[in-house]
Amino acid sequence: MELNLERELKFRFADGEKTGKLKVHRIVKVESKDHWACYWSLDFVHPEQGRLFGDDPLDALFTCLDFVGNLIRGSEKDGLRVWWQYEGDHCGLMFSEYPETPQEGVPR
Repeated sequence: MELNLERELKFRFADGEKTGKLKVHRIVKVESKDHWACYWSLDFVHPEQGRLFGDDPLDALFTCLDFVGNLIRGSEKDGLRVWWQYEGDHCGLMFSEYPETPQEGVPR
């Protein structure tokens, strides 16, 4: 299914600010497997389409956004300045931060 979800982001580099996009392109059923793939890209960080997998379309989408959120935070720790509405907002993707530690008594 085509999604064409986009979020315009600001990136700060040594030579100034640039605008780029986070894109979630589509989610497709993987025919040879019993799972779904979510295709995404992030300008200046991962401009080629990547794909992440889930057990159903919603799981694939959440896995994708969770991964990209962690990728952005990791890039920020390495010095990249990137934001959506204000500096430090992690582009609005504030899910779990890896490494995730399971909570006692909570099933996974």
